Amino acid sequence: MILPLLLLLLLLSLLLLLLHIHLLHRKFAHLPGPPRTHFLLGHAPYLLARYKEDNTGFTLGLELRRKYGAVVVLWYALRPQVLVTDVKSIRETVLSHRHGKLEQRPEAKLFRQRFVGQKSIFVNPGDERWRQTRSLYNAHFTRFRLRRYHDDVKLVARRLCYQLGCLADSDQEVDMNMWMNLAACDIIGRVAFNWDIDSVSRRDEMLAVYLSEAFTGVALATGVPLSGVLPRYGAMKQTAVRAVRRLREECGTQIRAHQEMREKERQKRNEMEETDNTIDRQVDEDSGEGCLLDEILLLHPHDTETQIDEMVAMFVAGQETVAHVTTFAICHVMRDPALVDVAQIQDYMDQEEEGQDLLPRLTSLDYLMKETLRLYAPVPGLRRILSRDTHVSGHVLPRGAEIVHAMVLYAHLEDTWGEDVTRFRPSRFEVRTRKRHPHSFLPFGIGPRACIGKELAKVEFKTILAHLLSEFKLIPREGDEIRAVRAASLKPLSGYMCFVQHNNCN
Repeated sequence: MILPLLLLLLLLSLLLLLLHIHLLHRKFAHLPGPPRTHFLLGHAPYLLARYKEDNTGFTLGLELRRKYGAVVVLWYALRPQVLVTDVKSIRETVLSHRHGKLEQRPEAKLFRQRFVGQKSIFVNPGDERWRQTRSLYNAHFTRFRLRRYHDDVKLVARRLCYQLGCLADSDQEVDMNMWMNLAACDIIGRVAFNWDIDSVSRRDEMLAVYLSEAFTGVALATGVPLSGVLPRYGAMKQTAVRAVRRLREECGTQIRAHQEMREKERQKRNEMEETDNTIDRQVDEDSGEGCLLDEILLLHPHDTETQIDEMVAMFVAGQETVAHVTTFAICHVMRDPALVDVAQIQDYMDQEEEGQDLLPRLTSLDYLMKETLRLYAPVPGLRRILSRDTHVSGHVLPRGAEIVHAMVLYAHLEDTWGEDVTRFRPSRFEVRTRKRHPHSFLPFGIGPRACIGKELAKVEFKTILAHLLSEFKLIPREGDEIRAVRAASLKPLSGYMCFVQHNNCN
């Protein structure tokens, strides 16, 4: 009696599942897109095969746009995703507060290990707590506030140049991608958390290694949805989970050390308060009070796990992305030094020693950064979950649809950028043209969720490049082409190995 009942329940469950899949397919049937290659897996087998041919996905995305238009629905198993390449719809779908973000992100929990947490600034879908935290971060990373931290960035740049100087004028190959990752890790530590990690000088410092292994895990979780249960990925999962645990332990240790330091400073101020207010003010200035970590501790005073979440989120959002963009720029400059104005850089370096901040005058590095972000945008697109039916490019996208504005494809359209769209040419940004829609180039996003650290990224990029190019000549390894691969972000696959020589003029 029990067995037939179980079989009946199983049959009913299967029928309900098939009905759910059928209704889900009907909900998106009016949207254009390639035929599904599998009833259950959707386009997943086809997309995985194409990604093996084209690691970046640019070619496939442009093919889909040419064939099906500015709206294309793709099925990742039972999860539909609408690829949008209509810049005019950004105002309605991205700038509007109506539409939210994904409720579940792999960065929140990586293979069931807490990574940045579900409520951190990086993954929070947008509740009141997110708005409070976002307001705090926005205030901390304004252009005016970052002037205080420029010296921190310059210190890391000088340490980097010292280490590369030890390797210069030899036959030793230099991995520029590794060095940029170390430098980016150090800069976030100093600017945001008053934490002198100094992984540039101490390459055995493991924080940057943990971040790299964690990012590899994120790429696995997003690129292979079933990786969490497939045995073949067991070793990679263990490495990623172990890295995340140790990363969080390191951040927890730093939080405790920071709290102890602040407590000692308070005690010292209290002792001096009655005797000398001038000394008191000097102690305040020297202590580095007011860093982002202090604000995080005030916002979440009794929640250590959330404090760690916010620290990890800052490293996740700002370390690998800036490092890879800087690496791609270096790859092109060492193959064509004329891409930058050397005299402009040398003038900046000469006057920098006199205490003048001339970063805004490094226009050639501005153009270099923009062109690098155009061709090698670390984040492929802007994701939103529609809260209501929305008209986009002549189609009605249903409520609850996950849409992805493919920003990387906007930067590869000939009708916007010309026939030389694939050529690396920073000079294209020297002249503004009305031909480009204002939303056709949004490397840092737009709207309430635009990149918090965009001003820091600009300072970091220009300071590191100015110091490197004023002191060294970088010679690429022979036969090494610049290639990219899509992982947790777009990262260099090859082309970043080089030899370092001191400039003759220095």
